[in-house]
Amino acid sequence: MRGLAIDTAAWSSPWRHRSPGDKVLLSLGLVLSALALPVWPACPVIALVAVGVMVGPARVEPRVLARAARGVFTFIVLGG
Repeated sequence: MRGLAIDTAAWSSPWRHRSPGDKVLLSLGLVLSALALPVWPACPVIALVAVGVMVGPARVEPRVLARAARGVFTFIVLGG
């Protein structure tokens, strides 16, 4: 399937049929953890948990995940 990598990941994920509330709860928990916890130990742990959930239970292929994150990382590097 061609198109946006994030759309490819969303349509091919087994989490496509999960309740949106479950996904919102997970996302909100990660965001609130990032805001409430100290920056240094929390940020890498939260990033690893997020990537682990995407690659593990959500079964997003690492290749598709890297393709979807390419634009984000480009924006961060150019903004920095």
